[in-house]
Amino acid sequence: MTEKSAENSFELLCLPLDGAYYGFPLDMITETLQRVQITPFPCLPPHYCGVCNRKGSILPVVSLRRMTGGAQAADEGHPVTVIVKCGAYECGFLTETQPVLLTVSPDRLVREAAGELSGPLCVVDAVYATDSGVVLAVDAAATLERLVVNR
Repeated sequence: MTEKSAENSFELLCLPLDGAYYGFPLDMITETLQRVQITPFPCLPPHYCGVCNRKGSILPVVSLRRMTGGAQAADEGHPVTVIVKCGAYECGFLTETQPVLLTVSPDRLVREAAGELSGPLCVVDAVYATDSGVVLAVDAAATLERLVVNR
């Protein structure tokens, strides 16, 4: 990595899933919670696990696996919930494994505006290659809006 690309590098909080990492901008991460109690809520779409109480606020919790189009895992526990906030929208993303902090560099950009990798809910902004694997940079604002509007 050149000195200039190292200057332009940035970190994403990445949620591992099926051999890739879904990366969220650090400035949109409110906190990560270990084994939070998630209460099922009737009539929610299948990608929602339910709701959790975070400091007196009730937040929706979404399964990263189900949101990205995967089937519910047989043992979809509640190890880590990452709370993401953008503007008025706030949501928990349930991940089955511990998140990792990865540095991405513009010179390792594989694809910009990766719309074909976006699903009906999860919007992928760009794809980066790292020494740890492929990072799908999530457009958190667009993803949260889609979750709220549920298009």
